[in-house]
Amino acid sequence: MSDLTYFLKSFFGKDNFRPGQREVVEALLSGRDVLALWPTGAGKSLTYQLPALIMPGLTVVVSPLIALMEDQVRQLQKRNLPAAYLSSSQSTSEKVHILSQLEQKKLKMLFAAPERLLEDDFLARLQKQVISLLAVDEAHCINQWGHDFRSSYLRLGEIVKFLRPRSILAVTATADPEGAQQISLSLGLDRPLLSRLSLDRPNLSYKVIKSTPKQRPWLALAHLRNSTRLPAVIYVARRNQAEQIATFFSSQQFRAAPYHAGLSTETRQKILQSFLEEKFDLIAATIAFGMGVDKPNIRQVIHMTPPAAPESYFQESGRAGRDRLPGRCLLMWAPEDFKYWQHCLEDKFPQGQEIDQFVRLASTERLTASEMRRTNFRAMSSGAWAMLVRAALGYEADPHAPTELRLKPEHLFDYFAALQEAAQRRLDIMENYCRTKLCRRRILLQSLAQAGEEYCGNCDNCLHQQRLLRRFKHDGAA
Repeated sequence: MSDLTYFLKSFFGKDNFRPGQREVVEALLSGRDVLALWPTGAGKSLTYQLPALIMPGLTVVVSPLIALMEDQVRQLQKRNLPAAYLSSSQSTSEKVHILSQLEQKKLKMLFAAPERLLEDDFLARLQKQVISLLAVDEAHCINQWGHDFRSSYLRLGEIVKFLRPRSILAVTATADPEGAQQISLSLGLDRPLLSRLSLDRPNLSYKVIKSTPKQRPWLALAHLRNSTRLPAVIYVARRNQAEQIATFFSSQQFRAAPYHAGLSTETRQKILQSFLEEKFDLIAATIAFGMGVDKPNIRQVIHMTPPAAPESYFQESGRAGRDRLPGRCLLMWAPEDFKYWQHCLEDKFPQGQEIDQFVRLASTERLTASEMRRTNFRAMSSGAWAMLVRAALGYEADPHAPTELRLKPEHLFDYFAALQEAAQRRLDIMENYCRTKLCRRRILLQSLAQAGEEYCGNCDNCLHQQRLLRRFKHDGAA
């Protein structure tokens, strides 16, 4: 038995590695960076938990969801592994105890949200540690945009430079080639091993309905009347829609609750826990829900509006059927949905006039980034501002010091133009997914640089072709 197999058996009770796990673990132990593009349920958590046991020093895991951190730490502690997490939901005494354990070097793994890592005091404490591994879970959040966008993910490259971990692991279930490259560049991965497993989920069926916003709650209701299609998740674009849909389904005798970033951490935790314990039939949620949520028996995921990118849809719809039993994925759309996303896309990125003004103020008037944001760029979205500062000034820029451009103006224009073009391509793919008469699964897989069969037999288009073929054969026989 090899040393790795010994650890696998002794601490995790497993006899064999799943596909890809050993390769990733060995790469991290050798000091190499890794970008793992793995489907949900492939066992990605073991790829940083096992190295954390073997490596000297501390493993820091960046996770966007408190419930996920809490669950992993609970499981690790059951195995007598020294792990902890820090979150806003903990009491002061709990945080003090964990920080004391950190300073005494009693921890092997520490989980934290990206926002926590950006706190100066916490970062100073981590700098005193030997960081063997920095693991970034749900790394696609680096490329995410929308109402619940977390700009803190954009600054993880800054954290890497401060902590100087021996190895970095970035894991995600969804990233197209451009997204994978952006993750790698943002985190500063050094010639990373790219581990890619098949993302196809044959147990999921895909269906699209063109509809008006007023029709959609009733269409969703029709698809959820059968109890075998519960529990379910209904994704919406905005927080107020989550509240409205939850209220609608409650009025229809469903046990429903909203879930979005506007709710307090405590409220979200209670709703999630109740959903996991089967106390709710469905959750009406924004993209704040889903990352790392371990509920295998979700039978249906309904999107009331299309996401802006195929990888986002693949990630969110992939909440269904994690137990490998049949799961249904329904998406409703209208052309107006894509006009809305087009507006959001233009708002996400700094535009030519904004870049030009930023360059002028930085070069001639020597204003600080804080002064510019306060006086000239208040209307710019937080995501666009974060990207502009990061690209123009660099991660180490002091927001209160006179600005110094690190890129030539023409390079800034080219950089953001390329990013916007990539986002536009993703939006176009998503619209094509809604409009196509071809296999929908194939479009999703191809958008993630994976092969797909021309006929999957489990999307509405393929099933329609199957019905037509049967009818043709029946008519011919008659």
